[in-house]
Amino acid sequence: MIDFLHQHNPSTHVLILGLLPRGSHTEDLFKLPSDYSRGIDAVNDQLERYAFGNKKLHFANCALPFTVGGKVMQKVATCMSDICHLPAGLLPCNSPLIHSFIVCHPLQPGTYCLE
Repeated sequence: MIDFLHQHNPSTHVLILGLLPRGSHTEDLFKLPSDYSRGIDAVNDQLERYAFGNKKLHFANCALPFTVGGKVMQKVATCMSDICHLPAGLLPCNSPLIHSFIVCHPLQPGTYCLE
């Protein structure tokens, strides 16, 4: 996908978001580490290495805001209808990198506008 984007528009910047944490079983979705933690960490490490050194690729791991005390925050997790995907518009982390990709919309409260 990234190669396709760069072939058709070489100046395109791509933001790669790391996988978010999750528990192992439906009865314990919020407990960490889970059966998936090592795999999620390995994938995130590979994604970060893939983006490293490429000025058009950017990696952000937003897992930390989703965890507290060794658990996935239930308040955040319950807003994900399938416990995997964030709803549109939910900013996973307050990062300058993330903000640099958000298009400013002067009529929408809370949007971040680059100078």
